[in-house]
Amino acid sequence: MGSASFSAAIFREKLTRFIAVLHQPFSIVEQDEFRDLMLYSSPFLRQDDSLLKSHNSISSGLITSFLACQLNLISMLQSIDTTVHLSFDLWTSPNKYAFLGVVCHFIDRQWKARTVLLALRPLYGSHAGVDMAQLVIHVIKCYGIHNLLGYYVMDNAGDNDTTLREISRWLKATYRITWDADEYRLRCFGHVVSLVANAFTANKPLKAARVPRAPKGTPKEKKPL
Repeated sequence: MGSASFSAAIFREKLTRFIAVLHQPFSIVEQDEFRDLMLYSSPFLRQDDSLLKSHNSISSGLITSFLACQLNLISMLQSIDTTVHLSFDLWTSPNKYAFLGVVCHFIDRQWKARTVLLALRPLYGSHAGVDMAQLVIHVIKCYGIHNLLGYYVMDNAGDNDTTLREISRWLKATYRITWDADEYRLRCFGHVVSLVANAFTANKPLKAARVPRAPKGTPKEKKPL
């Protein structure tokens, strides 16, 4: 392998990806044992500063890579002729931080089904639908997909209904786009199966749906003869 085959930029990109994907600490590049291994295995790393020396360099590299990928995704979304469907959910970490994950589903120009994580944003304050809607709206504006929105897939929490109604009002007020929050709201089948499975495994009876009573004075339906 000649020296022309080695690229310091590509090496740094692969190093940051290795650390991010395998959940390694950013400070690993500062550890003597890691640096000794890298420098011993490749003579190219001894010739310049290809081997990053600070955890801050890893942070900067990841941000640069993310922004590049984000621009590519925005360009891809703007080029498609189909709708973009979203799913999002709220998750609380073990250390009590709340995050809202937003995922998009679409068909690209090569007719390939794509599922891409658009954002994982911290949610401050209450877990109300209005607050979640503001985060989703920010993501929609960031990727410029307000005119491509299709269906939403979420679990059965009532706050999700509020979120979609807020998004519907925002689309109408900002872009004059009529988007029916109830029509385009899909239930998460995986969540439904999970609820049923938990009810069976916990040996708890399933609650029957409550049928609203007819108001007083309503004539009773006659039985057919």
